[in-house]
Amino acid sequence: MNYKIDLHVHSNKSDGTCSPKELIKLASQKEIKAIALTDHDNIDGLNEAEIEASKHNILFLKGI
Repeated sequence: MNYKIDLHVHSNKSDGTCSPKELIKLASQKEIKAIALTDHDNIDGLNEAEIEASKHNILFLKGI
């Protein structure tokens, strides 16, 4: 089986442009099955992203 994953994304909690929730929605649209939020210098978006990922059946990893 082939799965799309992205283990290095940034939200607007650091230097990205989308909120953690928006990132997960985009990942779902792109049929990504696993994602890691790896914001710089903070962990503020992890809970929001994790909750949204569970709604979309996406494996979520807390990146550092």
